[in-house]
Amino acid sequence: MSTGGSKRVGELAQDPRDHLVIAANNADLPPFVTLISSRPPYAIESKIAFPKATGGLEQPVWDPTSGMVYVAVPVLGSTPSDGRVVVTDPIQHKLVGMDHVSQCIPAGLAVGPAAQLFVGCSDDAVSAGFPPYSLLLDTRSGKVTQSFARVGERTMSGTIAALETTRRPQWPIQMAPWLV
Repeated sequence: MSTGGSKRVGELAQDPRDHLVIAANNADLPPFVTLISSRPPYAIESKIAFPKATGGLEQPVWDPTSGMVYVAVPVLGSTPSDGRVVVTDPIQHKLVGMDHVSQCIPAGLAVGPAAQLFVGCSDDAVSAGFPPYSLLLDTRSGKVTQSFARVGERTMSGTIAALETTRRPQWPIQMAPWLV
């Protein structure tokens, strides 16, 4: 199925409650996400473009508690230290919020318990001169509640350990594909 982009779909997520697949065309200009029905005939429900996402898009993830879809935006505008986690409403088909994550260049996301979102900062952040760390974001307030030094986006064991040190989560939590 074509999303209408000129590049390939690079990231996927699923919203089983609303029967949607979220496909991110991260390399298109501008990058965009497509909400596709997971029921036949698998129609495109909508597209949400991110014209200020100059570094493309990374992992989307659906949160069963809030029903929102979160998308990692590595760079917003021309400042590499200005990454975001955007909040989209899959029912209204629109962006409803943006949470700032400084010096992170977010790549991976994992939904945790109690309105938590684990944000994996990419290796590009380290290449840009930022320290290697990842974040725990409160999805209700949009604020970073904790950071984990030396836990990079490709460290599954570090991610699990970081989530366990905040509060003992009730497993299973929904993990983004890069963690599995």
